[in-house]
Amino acid sequence: RDGQQFEEAFRVAMDHEGPVVLLGPPEIYAPGRDGAAPLPVAHDDPFQIGKAEWLRKGADACLISFGPALRYCWAAAELLSQEKVSVSLVNMCSLKPFDRDAVLAAMKQTAAVIAVEEQTIYGGLGSAVAEVIAESGQGVRFRRMGIPDQFVERVGDWTETREGIGLGIADVVRVVKECRG
Repeated sequence: RDGQQFEEAFRVAMDHEGPVVLLGPPEIYAPGRDGAAPLPVAHDDPFQIGKAEWLRKGADACLISFGPALRYCWAAAELLSQEKVSVSLVNMCSLKPFDRDAVLAAMKQTAAVIAVEEQTIYGGLGSAVAEVIAESGQGVRFRRMGIPDQFVERVGDWTETREGIGLGIADVVRVVKECRG
């Protein structure tokens, strides 16, 4: 989620036996005009491999994300709160092993689950969340938001590029509203 969590994850990775892949902190990526302001949450719990982090709680929908996408998911949740829509935000800061319990909790505590990632929608976070939902035998409204299986033609400022593929703040707000029914 930020440089501090990256440093924690790096230290944990150095002590871990086996292969590890780390995504650098969002601050090093071109954030675009949205910027890369820090998320207003404390670092209360240490980073753990295989454990997600709940950044905010809400009952209407749960956004599950990681990395730079957390910033605009947070912004969307803030906008929605002004309309009395309460949104949870889960930082899936460890993708493997995958925190299935966090997804199951999101299903029980909210009306909809939305996976948001700056990766392809195939084979990533959204697919992992979908597998947990499908294998649970329980129903919940679910959507994946990410890079569609198409050539990205609108390239420039990273904020513009995200908006061009449906990953802007307004897109997240729209999808949450659609999933609420």
